[in-house]
Order: sequence, then C-alpha cells, then structure tokens
Amino acid sequence: MEHSYWLNRWKNRQIGFDQPSPNQLLLSHFNKLKLERGDTVFVPLTGKTVDVAWLLGQGLNVIGSELSESATIELFAMLEISPTIFEWESGKVYSSDSLSVFVGVFFELATEEIGSINAVYDRAALVALPEEMRFRYTHHLIEITKAAPQLLIVFDYDQELVPGPPFSISRKEILEHYSAKYSISHVAQKEVPGGIKGIAPAQECAWLLENK
Repeated sequence: MEHSYWLNRWKNRQIGFDQPSPNQLLLSHFNKLKLERGDTVFVPLTGKTVDVAWLLGQGLNVIGSELSESATIELFAMLEISPTIFEWESGKVYSSDSLSVFVGVFFELATEEIGSINAVYDRAALVALPEEMRFRYTHHLIEITKAAPQLLIVFDYDQELVPGPPFSISRKEILEHYSAKYSISHVAQKEVPGGIKGIAPAQECAWLLENK
C-alpha cells in the first residue's frame, strides 16, 4: 500500500474512518493505562480524530504521527489551536503546548524526535496497514516508544467478505506482534453497527498491552 493511497483518500474525502465522537472503547477503558495528568500519549496515524480532543481534555500531552499535512491542518483547526510549524528531518511538525504532530513517514520517526512516551493509543494505525506492513509497523512502534503500554483497538471480521482497510486483526496476530514485549489482555468488544462497509458483521475489540 503506497503513501499515495492515503494521501488520495484525504484529497478525495474518503475518510469514513473519521468519527464524529470519541471512541466508546477509549472512553470506557483508557483508564486501565493508569496515566496521570501531564503524561504523554503517542497516537500513530493521527488523522484528525476527535479522540485527540478527548485525550487533551484529560490533561495529557499528545504526540502524533500523520502522513497527510491536510489532515493535520484540519486537526488543529478543529481543536481551535494555532500551531507553531517547524521542520524535522523528514517533514514538518505542527506543535502547541500539549499537542505535536509529526507530518511525514512514520517509519522515519525516532525516539529522539518524539521524546519520552508514557502510553500508546492505537485505534486507526494497525488496522489501516496491509499484512506485509504490520510487522514492520509494530516493531518500529515498540522501538521508538520503548515498549510503552498500549490501548489497542482493532476490528475482527471475516476478511474474505470484504477487503480492507480497515483490516481484520485476530487475537493470534496480536500475540505474534506483541507477546514478546507485553502481557496482553482482551478487555472489551462491541458490535460494529452495520458491520464493515455495510457488508461484513464485525466486532470492535480493545486490547490492553502492559509491560511484562
């Protein structure tokens, strides 16, 4: 899946993954990460999700990574924040006191850029990537966040009924990605209204990844 695919999705407003209200599994289970005000959460493939507004409202700092500059501009506009814009090695950073988004290729980010991370919130990243990219993604995410604990939200459905994205991520695959570094708990799931693309019945599942 080329970068142009996602850039074209934003250009053509094919952003059905963008939701009007914070994710319910986030609201119900984020407290399991046991963060304190002032801690920093990394949100990969940030887009312009309203989940960021909710995280900021909890007194947390948010660091994001996003390929699309237009999505990042829309995010700050939605939040009514005027960012400072500066360069990093592979793109631009849109930054304010409590929110910074690195615009560019996720795989080029390093720990030195994002700094110390207390937790990761992944609702839209792992499920957006085809299978051949997912192991590279999870390896890099673990590396740059120094295996920070995660709240991971994925979809589980019959991939043969409809192609991704969003892709279906099984329990087996999550264990393959993360069990070497984390204790993994399935904390909740709920039915996706209308299924995936109105075709495939699906469950949205929340997983808690804690340091061993």
